[in-house]
Amino acid sequence: MQVQDPYGGQLLTVFEIRTAADLAAPIVVDSTTMPRPVVTTVGNATGVATAQVPAGKLSSGGTYYWHASSRDEAGLWSSWGLWYSFTVDTTPPTVSNVTSNQYKWKQWGATVGTPGTFSFTASGADEYTWDVDGGAATTTTAASANYTPTTDMVHTMHVKAKDKAGNTSGTYDYQFWVSPVPEAYSLWKFDEADPVKTAADSGSGFSAKKPGSLGGGARFVSGYLGNAVHLSGSPDVVTTSGPVLDTTKSFTVMAWVRPTDLAAQQKQTILAQDGPTASRFELQYNKNANGGLGGWCFTMTGDSSGGGAVSACADGQSAGLPTTGTWVHVAGRYDQATGKMRVYVMGDPRSCGGEVAEVNAAASWSATGSFAIGRGWSAGAGTSYWRGDIDDARAYQRVLTDFEICQQAAQ
Repeated sequence: MQVQDPYGGQLLTVFEIRTAADLAAPIVVDSTTMPRPVVTTVGNATGVATAQVPAGKLSSGGTYYWHASSRDEAGLWSSWGLWYSFTVDTTPPTVSNVTSNQYKWKQWGATVGTPGTFSFTASGADEYTWDVDGGAATTTTAASANYTPTTDMVHTMHVKAKDKAGNTSGTYDYQFWVSPVPEAYSLWKFDEADPVKTAADSGSGFSAKKPGSLGGGARFVSGYLGNAVHLSGSPDVVTTSGPVLDTTKSFTVMAWVRPTDLAAQQKQTILAQDGPTASRFELQYNKNANGGLGGWCFTMTGDSSGGGAVSACADGQSAGLPTTGTWVHVAGRYDQATGKMRVYVMGDPRSCGGEVAEVNAAASWSATGSFAIGRGWSAGAGTSYWRGDIDDARAYQRVLTDFEICQQAAQ
């Protein structure tokens, strides 16, 4: 409590605890039993006097009343101060249950990367501390936690509760199972032959196939794996009738490419998905990368107008710089859970030797237009048209591991 002497000096304070706020009520702890703190004040300043109740004097669940009096160096006592009440609580709270609609107890729940809400049921709790699999702990006064799993399979949330008295519960372990993302992908092999003008989608897992329509002078030629599609710049392109990927979620795109004219323009796009006026992503060649030497890049925009674009570009130190007439495997990967994006360039299919560049991805948004093979999309129109051949183009609705990308490049 605060004590004050207008003349300053040392103040001795005594405390008394009773069963009621009444001097006639029974004394539980008298002023001779409680410690008597001495506080030194200067001038009219206040000080704080504290004392700890001896052990065994109070019962859990009981409500008590205390007041105090102070004596100065002249031996003069103040009157008793105001009464204050408190209740003793030595019983720890109990966490009795944890529930989640997205990730139920010991059942296969939502797919990895899906946000989950976990609700806590506890008695006498004032705050909660939780972690998943022994990771970083979070303390909150809310009786719930928001958690987004970044890996699939089995996980355990550990929850403890604390009451206002500082008592802590035991740990409640809540096991939940995170489903892996289904193998949903589109694959355009381009193994058709002229005069066919449609490239079949031979992938699986999506609710509908997404064949690509050949536009302009796009045609089938001998490729890296069977046939390929040859594009000679605008207006040559292969497009689907609608989106292939949910661009707000994790995805991986890749293709074998053989450029024929790298000097034609600044950028040449291999794969993209259209938004209203701009592509959400473009896997492409950029002539200005690496100080003007050119490079393979994976670019993502931060909004539907094309703003906030971010690029991950390979430096060409391991896989080599882009070369006209040479087949190379190029992939782009967006990890929604970590917020990272990568470009992969695999220049040696025998050993999967190549290189990877990673940056923080641009802000997430949903592009619901066509999936385009051989051009980008800017200001509501086609741009950065590809010149050369594209083979075995793929779009996966999940994060492929480095090894899985390597396997595709080792064909």
